[in-house]
Amino acid sequence: MPNAENIPIPCFTSRRLRALAILKYGHQHRLHARLPVSPRTLAVQLEKGRLTEPIVQALRAELGDAGWRFVSGQTDTLRDESVSHDPA
Repeated sequence: MPNAENIPIPCFTSRRLRALAILKYGHQHRLHARLPVSPRTLAVQLEKGRLTEPIVQALRAELGDAGWRFVSGQTDTLRDESVSHDPA
């Protein structure tokens, strides 16, 4: 079982996080301003492939379920949750 303070996220990539931040917030710095750590701290943790529990919780809260699944590599599809995807 991983240490509760150091959660391994093997598929989590900064490229996906950057893409989602731009799509959802217009720019990365708007997402970073909402997190409990500096952009540099987040970058260091991403490079190591391990995120602390407070960052995981903050990212999940900000990105929502679909966004979290996308940035963590659980899915390769990102859909706009505010738009109906039902066939007409």
